[in-house]
Amino acid sequence: INDFIVESEEIIESLDQKILSLEKDSSSDILNQIFRGFHTIKGTSGFLGFQKVSNLTHSSENVLNMLRKGELSVSSEIVDLLLEALDILRFLISSIKEEGQESSPENLSNVLERLKQYLPVARKEEKRVETERKTEEKQAGISPEPKEEKAEPKEQPKAEEKKEEKVEDKKAEKA
Repeated sequence: INDFIVESEEIIESLDQKILSLEKDSSSDILNQIFRGFHTIKGTSGFLGFQKVSNLTHSSENVLNMLRKGELSVSSEIVDLLLEALDILRFLISSIKEEGQESSPENLSNVLERLKQYLPVARKEEKRVETERKTEEKQAGISPEPKEEKAEPKEQPKAEEKKEEKVEDKKAEKA
């Protein structure tokens, strides 16, 4: 557990500066570094049974993954939320260090909910972009790609027909 605490404290310190720099530089390199930091803490905390740390880092990681994929854009709101998550993470790691267990910060559930709210937003945004694309294609006279038609399943011959075929085949063999 001591190694986990030391490693987590180091990661948290580096994440603090990287998250602050996100509004100026949201390059994939910075996003990947932040993602990996949360991912590392998540994996070890889950293994050690620190569920609050694991849940918080997992939810943060989901938002960061959406930023990496371009499903969300970096905004001051997201940066502030990630910093709040990092503050709670710092508090949780400190409580593990001092008390040997996770304490329950008051704002943990609030931050978790706010992080999770970004998931459906990205899906709605994806649908909106798809709808806009289809509208633009329609206006430009581009027809959508035809859907493949499913082949009708062939009817299986009935048992009686199969018997008749066998009898005819035997007659042909004898002739």
